Amino acid sequence: MEGEAGSMDKLTMVVRGDGVSEASTLEVQIHRYSSAERLKKTLKWFGIFLGIGLVSALIPVVHFVAVPTFALLALGSLVFVPLNKQKILSARAKCPYCGKDSNLTRVQLTGTFRDSCEHCRQLLYVEPLRSS
Repeated sequence: MEGEAGSMDKLTMVVRGDGVSEASTLEVQIHRYSSAERLKKTLKWFGIFLGIGLVSALIPVVHFVAVPTFALLALGSLVFVPLNKQKILSARAKCPYCGKDSNLTRVQLTGTFRDSCEHCRQLLYVEPLRSS
């Protein structure tokens, strides 16, 4: 599986604050999973849930609920884990209010979203960078 590693991308977004005329930029680092990485993650979660389900079969009374639950989770992991195609590694922006670098935690890669500065706790509005 050598050469099957995912790619690293950077995305730039605009950060604005109410009543502040200057906007700053948000730099987001994204890891995009390759198909081999997604398959590996899927099989890992499938094995974990299936293993817990098999072990819980040995526990009296609990196994009536635990075994079907973990079997369904194992099947669900086959559907939902491959849908996760990317992971946000970091998102740093200069706060338009206090001017300090802040890590944003509620980052969405599409559309406009809100987050707050970790230093001054002011509400920030983040939107995709529009090309002119």
